Amino acid sequence: MSRAQTWLIVGGMFNLVFSSFAAYLLFWLRLREPHKKMPRYGLITHTSSITMGLVLIALSVVIEQTHFSPKITLSLAIAAVVSTLLSDLRNLSLWAEGLEDGFGEVSETRRRLRGLGNALNLMVMVAIFYGIVRTALGF
Repeated sequence: MSRAQTWLIVGGMFNLVFSSFAAYLLFWLRLREPHKKMPRYGLITHTSSITMGLVLIALSVVIEQTHFSPKITLSLAIAAVVSTLLSDLRNLSLWAEGLEDGFGEVSETRRRLRGLGNALNLMVMVAIFYGIVRTALGF
């Protein structure tokens, strides 16, 4: 297993464990007050972490097929994990603040920081996609 794969698998499993803790907390909140509306960002924290955990684990399989150098694949893997951690922290923060709208209820600075995390994730995905397509076409 390469270092890039290790980062992606550990990051993916962290996201899945984090999601399980979020689900457990949501369960207890719901158990204490069954008629109270579920916090929007509580659910988003839980589902986003599941999704990103599975994406990171899937990337651990395909990243080796990009045929990029080990330094590039490791950099992409670390960037992917960092972008998911930023997303987890953002969602957890919005949940703790009790917000319903992560764009309309936050400052311009927080919206821009969110955009940076999303841009990082997009760049990683496009780079890996490029590597896969390049390999598949024999370049």
